[in-house]
Amino acid sequence: DFVNTHVVATNRWLAQFARREGIAVLDFHQVLSGEDARRRRAFAQRDGSHITAAGYDVLTSYAVPVLEEMVRGE
Repeated sequence: DFVNTHVVATNRWLAQFARREGIAVLDFHQVLSGEDARRRRAFAQRDGSHITAAGYDVLTSYAVPVLEEMVRGE
């Protein structure tokens, strides 16, 4: 709970800052989390914070097309 609360609060602040400054941000939390905004068990180590190999696979599948689109300027 402690880690999740801080991650959500920090991500909220980062998103607001990025919008204000016109900075693109990849929202990894939304990709790794379920409906309850908690990291899905398949994507979290036992500590609930660090990401598993499956989590990194999902992040890569999400990030690569977004970054490729940004590089192309679309």
